[in-house]
This record gives sequence, structure tokens and C-alpha cells, in this order.
Amino acid sequence: MGLHDSSGGRLPGIESPPLVSLLHLCLDHIAQLEKMLTTAHQKEQRIATIDLSAIHTIREYHPEDLTITVEPGMRLSALKAELAKHGQWLPLDPPPVEDWTLGRLIDMNPSGPRRMGQGVLRDYVVGLEIVRANG
Repeated sequence: MGLHDSSGGRLPGIESPPLVSLLHLCLDHIAQLEKMLTTAHQKEQRIATIDLSAIHTIREYHPEDLTITVEPGMRLSALKAELAKHGQWLPLDPPPVEDWTLGRLIDMNPSGPRRMGQGVLRDYVVGLEIVRANG
């Protein structure tokens, strides 16, 4: 987890917690994130993104029900690879400029020509759990 400015660089002087695989954001991690955001605000540093790449696991997967619960830092390529093991696929085709994370896909909602016949990401989201700025 870390904070980035609009050019993609890490904000100086703001310590990030160690990158660890988290099953969910516990209160300690929310407190760390709140501290980082407060420090950035006090230093008048603009925050463009929050790096959630450390939060990237599959929480639940039921191939028979066609449902999977993943964390926002999971890469689309990793999700597609896991689905392929069970003969499943996700017909998303964002521009290949980066290896998209699911959180970034939700944030940016990029799509390619498949959207006309297969839909966009929101068509495949059954539920969404979020953490708001106020905890």
C-alpha cells in the first residue's frame, strides 16, 4: 500500500506499511492508510492514486456457481489464468497498455470492442465491498 502523486511517483516523506498479502483490510491497515492520508494532507501533497497491489488474493471461488471474490490489487491476467484452470473466462478487453488490476478497472472502466456484445465490467460485478475515507 502506498500513496502516489499524479505523475505516478511515490510521495516523499510518507512511510508505507510493508507490502503483505491481506485477506481483508483490518482496522490496523485502515488506521495506517488514514495516517498516510493525513500526513499527505498536512504536507499539502496531492494524492492521485492509492497503491493496493499488496491486496491481491482470491477470497472465495465457486466455479460451479460462476462466482469469485477477489481483492482490488489482483491483476486481470492472474484472474483470467485462474478462471482458465476451470474452463471459464472473463470477456474483458481493456487496452493492453498495462496489466490492469481489478481496482483500477473499476476506477477507470476501460473497455475494448467486446463491450458491444459482452458488456463491461459492471455487468459482471454482483457485489462490491468498499472502505470509505471515513472508515
